[in-house]
Amino acid sequence: MSDTMSECLAHQRPLVFVRRDYFNEEPFLRKMLELHSAAVEMRRRDFFEGHWGPYLLRAAALEPQYSEPTNGAEVVAARLESFSRSAAARPPPPPARAPGFGAAAGAASPPRESDAVRRMRDTVVYGYLMASAKATRVDVPECPDADVIVTRAPGRLDVMGGIADYSGSLMPISEACHVALQRHPAEKQGLWRHMQARHAKLGGAPRPALRVVSYHADTTNRAPAFDMDLDDLWETDGQTGERAPIPYAALRAYFRADPAVSWGGYVAGCLLVLARERGVEFGEGISMLICSDVPEGKGVSSSAALEVAVMSALAAAHGIELAPRELALLCQKAENLVIGAPCGVMDQMAAAEGGAGQLLALLCQPAEVRGHVTIPNQIRFWGIDSGIRHSVGGADYCSVRVGTFMGAAMMRALAAAAEEEEGGGGGGRGSIAGAGGAAAATAARAVSGGGAGGARLRVPRVARSLLLGAAGGGGAQPPPIVDLPPSLFREVFEAALPESITGAEFLERWGCHGDPVTSIEPEARYAVRVPAAHPICEHARVAQFKALLEAGDALNDAAAAARAAAAAAAKRAAAAAGGGDGSRPGTADSEASSSAGAAGAADGAPNGAAAAATAAAPGLPGPLELLGELMLQSHASYSACGLGSDGTSRIVDLVRDHMAAARAAGGRPALFGAKITGGGCGGTVCVMGLAGGPGEAAVAAVAAQYARETGHAPAVFGGSSDGAARLGALRLRWRTAGGRA
Repeated sequence: MSDTMSECLAHQRPLVFVRRDYFNEEPFLRKMLELHSAAVEMRRRDFFEGHWGPYLLRAAALEPQYSEPTNGAEVVAARLESFSRSAAARPPPPPARAPGFGAAAGAASPPRESDAVRRMRDTVVYGYLMASAKATRVDVPECPDADVIVTRAPGRLDVMGGIADYSGSLMPISEACHVALQRHPAEKQGLWRHMQARHAKLGGAPRPALRVVSYHADTTNRAPAFDMDLDDLWETDGQTGERAPIPYAALRAYFRADPAVSWGGYVAGCLLVLARERGVEFGEGISMLICSDVPEGKGVSSSAALEVAVMSALAAAHGIELAPRELALLCQKAENLVIGAPCGVMDQMAAAEGGAGQLLALLCQPAEVRGHVTIPNQIRFWGIDSGIRHSVGGADYCSVRVGTFMGAAMMRALAAAAEEEEGGGGGGRGSIAGAGGAAAATAARAVSGGGAGGARLRVPRVARSLLLGAAGGGGAQPPPIVDLPPSLFREVFEAALPESITGAEFLERWGCHGDPVTSIEPEARYAVRVPAAHPICEHARVAQFKALLEAGDALNDAAAAARAAAAAAAKRAAAAAGGGDGSRPGTADSEASSSAGAAGAADGAPNGAAAAATAAAPGLPGPLELLGELMLQSHASYSACGLGSDGTSRIVDLVRDHMAAARAAGGRPALFGAKITGGGCGGTVCVMGLAGGPGEAAVAAVAAQYARETGHAPAVFGGSSDGAARLGALRLRWRTAGGRA
């Protein structure tokens, strides 16, 4: 593609191209063509269907403007030669020393780079800057007879809960997705040329269409615009003539055919969900502009923010009342059934119902909000991006989810077998067939009869009640397995569950795993014991975390004591370094210690005996340490499930290093815990620490050290904001000539 582009620019010939997926050079090349008015992008679907005419006409009208030198190959060859010669002439570098946490005093400075190396670096940087250049103007077509609906939905930082998808403590972050939507009568809607050509082939009558533009799309190398006729969301029964929305699977196949516009499935999926679940018919055209600051692939729920913002705008524009819970569940359905991602509902609930400065306490099954927990003023949560792309639709996340549901099905079948044996084979709650079918009954009886070491498996009545509920595996939905305390799981079920099992063996012995959004691959091997333990233990950790946060007075006292200790340690360190009392103005040490002292005074920090009583005794954790330990346990559980990554684990280790260094120096740390967030396998790490100067400085130090070690400068997320339901929808109305709306 680069050779073709160079020839087109050199000869000032327009180019019609189709986006190429997973091609790293494409954003740079596409930006070059755009800057010189030299190209038209053709939708892949139109390319394969032969709808080339509108694009060729647009290209023929272009007048490429390129007057730069055309000897790029010579320039690159000369720079490569210069780089190679200078590299060969340089003496070998001294032996590398493993970096410590923070820069050591007197450390050797890095060798000065040669001119050739600097020129090569500048060339690469220039290319990336061109690829990520932001547009300076957005042209909005005038449509004075249509209101504009504006909605906003934030991303989220999952502080606890994560992949358990049964319970969670979630914080909506400041970064959010904004959607602006207009409805148009079909005959008044502006259409792109390829849309006009498509409608002309269908008879020329006005057809309501969906037009979507995604601002900043080029930063992720996906198509910036998407469109489809809204009639494509409906089908007509050949026998009855009735018109009905198409199946979810049909729309999923539609978007999988063209990865460059697959993101449009999040938008069109919301329309189809409203059509199928709420009976909404879209008789008018819809134009939509999407602008999102929630970074993609970072584990902060960019997809849920998009879905919730789009669904909120559609509902407001069509007069549909959606309670926050229903809003989240409809968005989850779009992601499960149209996108094909087996996510739970926690991300959508946070984007819809979260609150600024609060954690959303949530039981995901059955999507029940357990309250909003106010984050104490003395502590704060940050997100540090590892630079490793995360995907909730990834194979690892899916396999862990499948293994969790396998374990749940096995435990319910074992509980039903015990209930049936005690009840003499009767029905009702003792019916094992209702807990998984005949295959599960046979397998459960075999396990119950053998158990570990040949002993019969004993399932206490309380465990049977918690797993089976009143229906005992009948037609009613069984209770979630998180109702089972970790102690009962460890005592009764852990040894009875297999460490892993193939899909074929599970299907043969146990039948259905009961998850409507994932399927079992017969040839795959799934871990069962550890994934089944995670949601049970994580639910207990979430409950403890919530209880500790709600003990506000104790937390504030502990945080104030930690601030005072941190300020004292900073002054001692400065004095030991020759700074007297450590109060040199204008230094980082003085700023951190003064901010800590000011915060302690403002918050009524205890001192003397009170501080000693509030702070944790040596070896005895206080409330901040307990909160941090719960986060670290959650991170370890992620890793045990196979959902960790080197990058996220390194960030967690850097937080641990900070804690150990602070205690070794006789002070208190400013950070207390960290864990991977979202679906795991990369993404963002959530960090908890003291609000204000000490915490900010410690997070910055962790991020800087991670950048030195990996070469990736991580983004740091801080702050929080309200969810879409609390903000509502903004309606913009055009004023008429008389000055009235």
